[in-house]
Amino acid sequence: SVNNGSGGTNADGSSPGGSGEAGSGTNLLGAAPCSLCDSGEIGLDTDILFNGVQTSCMEVYNFLATQTQAGSDTCKSGKDALHDACCLKKCDLCSGGGIPDWYAQVNVNGNSMTCLELDGIIADSQIEKGSSQCNEVLDVAAPACCYEPPETPCNICQKGNDYNDVMTDVKVDYGGTSTTCGQIFNVLFTREESDGETCSLITKDLADQCCYDKCSLCGELTVNAAITVDHDGTKIGCSEFDSYIFASSLLTEGTNECTAFQSEHRDACCYDTPCSLCSKGDKIYSIKEDASVTYGGTPTTCSEVADFLYQDLSQSNNCLAAQENIFNSCCFQQCELCSGAGDSVNWAANTNFNGMSQSCTDVYWMLISESVEATSSMCSAVSQIQNDCCYKMPSNQCNLCRDDNGVTYNTRWIKEVTVNGITKTCGDFNTLLSTQESDSSTCSLAKDEIFNDCCFSGSEELVAASKLEAVETDAPATSDGKPVNACRLCPSGEVGIQANIDFNGNPTTCVEVNSFLRDEFKVNTSSCTSAQASLADKCCRVPSELKPTETAVFGSVDTNTDGTPVETYTAGATGEGGGSAATGEGLPRPSGDAITPPMDFETWTIFSGGRVNGGPSSLLIGFLGAVSTGLYLMSCL
Repeated sequence: SVNNGSGGTNADGSSPGGSGEAGSGTNLLGAAPCSLCDSGEIGLDTDILFNGVQTSCMEVYNFLATQTQAGSDTCKSGKDALHDACCLKKCDLCSGGGIPDWYAQVNVNGNSMTCLELDGIIADSQIEKGSSQCNEVLDVAAPACCYEPPETPCNICQKGNDYNDVMTDVKVDYGGTSTTCGQIFNVLFTREESDGETCSLITKDLADQCCYDKCSLCGELTVNAAITVDHDGTKIGCSEFDSYIFASSLLTEGTNECTAFQSEHRDACCYDTPCSLCSKGDKIYSIKEDASVTYGGTPTTCSEVADFLYQDLSQSNNCLAAQENIFNSCCFQQCELCSGAGDSVNWAANTNFNGMSQSCTDVYWMLISESVEATSSMCSAVSQIQNDCCYKMPSNQCNLCRDDNGVTYNTRWIKEVTVNGITKTCGDFNTLLSTQESDSSTCSLAKDEIFNDCCFSGSEELVAASKLEAVETDAPATSDGKPVNACRLCPSGEVGIQANIDFNGNPTTCVEVNSFLRDEFKVNTSSCTSAQASLADKCCRVPSELKPTETAVFGSVDTNTDGTPVETYTAGATGEGGGSAATGEGLPRPSGDAITPPMDFETWTIFSGGRVNGGPSSLLIGFLGAVSTGLYLMSCL
């Protein structure tokens, strides 16, 4: 077979990278090339006849991909005539659920191979999804190749609240199988719950053989990764001691050799950070700013103590003593709207809370502004609305403007549309649909209803023109030259830092997101407030609280022409307006010269009666009955 199935492309033929928002990398030039096979399918090496001349699916596939565009009449007629003969929906090892573990071992008739290698055999053998052969493969291989990740993974090197390191390459014999500590660690971490019997049993048996307290150059201090030092005549980065030298030599904390490294390089490589009153271990708690405490014999507030200690260092006696004595009086665990493992807030959703209909964004900000504690009765009440406001990130998110062939179009973010009597902007519907799987009925029904209204393909020139229209306004400008009603990532009085973040599932920076929001959206729109709610903590700081490693790169205390501060965001507010670089009512798909192929697809017929079978397919069928599979490590459990 020829594995030429469509993997999904944008409207310009590039790889999909989002829905046209900041950091998506979407190029908006022209239409995608025509793909004979749909996403998730493979192209077959089937022979076909045209006007008595023998040719192949592969020749047609290449012709369509290089000479025609997706959606053209030529493309449609070619797919209608030849798709069923030339394309196949491949048997998916994990179609029954779970995440594929491509490097798990499957034992096939005495021969060991990875699940990735088995998947390659399935493709070469042209095993079709839903066929009896596919079902036989799934019955045998799916238990070893697919898994549901645990909520709290098993870590055999956990010791109370501390975590030791695993000796990855150390070999052990367990349950009659010889393997490495690294393999055992990875299998348990990806498949077993920490409180399960399997985790407890193996941890008890193997922790001493597989785990060690690795030497740490800086201990409780922070490694300065930008510094290099001279060690035995070689320049070495400070971060390489822990990550490579100590790990490769299994150097243990407290040994003479470890102490020698620390004595030689700690002063150059390590530094302390400012004291944070409400930090404990790796967790940062919230502070009860106005709570009264006595510190140094003087009545004061927790906020004043925290500000005073911030001038000190985290490992100083003052800091450690304050954390020991007044932590419980000043610090608390914030109530989280979505507290489940892997849960995210559905910012565009609505719920009924305290007898009122309100947005989940409003509820989120209420919890923050009122400092609601995780142990309070109000937090318990909030848990009752988690089904309305929370969702687990889909493995393959629904994208309103991505069609069934994997082509991603631009979105008219601010256009209002109605679905089942509910009117929202296309942008809000896209946010809601992103909580659903791409193959769900909800996703399909929504696309059937509003795809044509919300999605379009436009040229770069048209998009640039629509962008200018979206941001033009008669509103007065602030000190950054942008309209007073433009969305800004950071609240008034805070500045933004340069940090790497994820935005709409794509890697980007705080600076890029702030520029995108400022240019494209008005303050108090759903897109603006949801971005602020999810990213402000990562990107924004009060100027006096900037850490030594942080620098203000955007934002300021903006003022109107009368000297009053600009309100750059209002928690929970809603409003109309906004826009995006991809908006533009009625923007046409760019047209080009049509290419007429020297053929009429309606006259094509299948040569030799259908798909070509044999080779790897017959071999696979032959050994299916003798297949025995198992994950090496799990066979002993």
